[in-house]
Amino acid sequence: MISSLVIQNYQSHLDTTLEFDPGVNIIIGSSRSGKTAVLRALNWNRYNKPAGLAINSYWNRDKKKLPNAPIKSIVKLGKTNIVRERDKTFNGYEIDGERYEAIGADVPDYIEKIWNMGEVNIQKQFDQPFLLSESAAEVARFFNKTIHLDKIDTVLSQAETKRQRTNKDIKEKTATLEELHTKIAKYDWIEPANSLTILFERFNKRFEEKNKIFVELKDLVEYVNTEQKRIDTIPRNLDQALSIMIDIEKLDSNIELKIEKETELIALLKQIRDLEHAIAVVPDMGTIDTLMDNIFNIKQALDAKNDEYNALNRIVADILAHNTTIESLEQVIENYIIQMPDICPACGNQIKKEI
Repeated sequence: MISSLVIQNYQSHLDTTLEFDPGVNIIIGSSRSGKTAVLRALNWNRYNKPAGLAINSYWNRDKKKLPNAPIKSIVKLGKTNIVRERDKTFNGYEIDGERYEAIGADVPDYIEKIWNMGEVNIQKQFDQPFLLSESAAEVARFFNKTIHLDKIDTVLSQAETKRQRTNKDIKEKTATLEELHTKIAKYDWIEPANSLTILFERFNKRFEEKNKIFVELKDLVEYVNTEQKRIDTIPRNLDQALSIMIDIEKLDSNIELKIEKETELIALLKQIRDLEHAIAVVPDMGTIDTLMDNIFNIKQALDAKNDEYNALNRIVADILAHNTTIESLEQVIENYIIQMPDICPACGNQIKKEI
């Protein structure tokens, strides 16, 4: 609710303050006393209209230049003072020390929120009774605006515009896509070319392998040619060559036979030498018989001595066994004597212990 209005340097008002009561307020005065200027000052604060310098008071003008003193319309709306001001350096609004520039006929969004008042809230001078004198179309327009049907129309209009723009974009994109397909079709050779490249790499690898084999064959051919030259030095008469080979085989056979005969001869000579040595050291048969008898007698004597030796070993073993038994018995007796009492329990005499 508007509670007061201050007007400074505005048309016929130098510095006017109006206090409003709750409810209906009536402004009365003579003609050209500034009643309409009050409504204009309110409209200027609310709607930023009218523009220009026609609102400037006549005493504040200086040959159509910017005013020397600021033009102000101060509206107290609730607890907030909304100041609309224009001077040489500033044209806009001020609320709680914050300034908002007024550009053209637009009202800053923050000021719109503070006012929160539409055209329907203001009855202008000479206006006809509210909606009663308006045509059906104007009444419909007003209610459409009130319930925001105008915004629905705007949204539908924007949607239609967007639909048309979208269809246009679809056509353009479709044309572009077809053009791209046409361009891509020019590159259909790439995939076969790629396959050919892979095939070429395989053939190239096989060629390198074959080339390696070719180099090896070439070296082998050179080797064969070299050997062929050597073979060419061999006599070309096959009969002569065969005769030479037979002679060589015969010669080899004779050499091997000679070596074999020499080996056999050497072995026979060694056997002869061994027999001669054995014959030289062997005595006559009589001596051999005597020696054999002596050897037989000596063998019998050795057998007898061996029997005696075995008998002695058995005797020694028995003696050793008996000695062990005797020593064990002596130990038992000694232990028994030690355990005997000093006084005989039967006769009462002293027992003499001797071991």
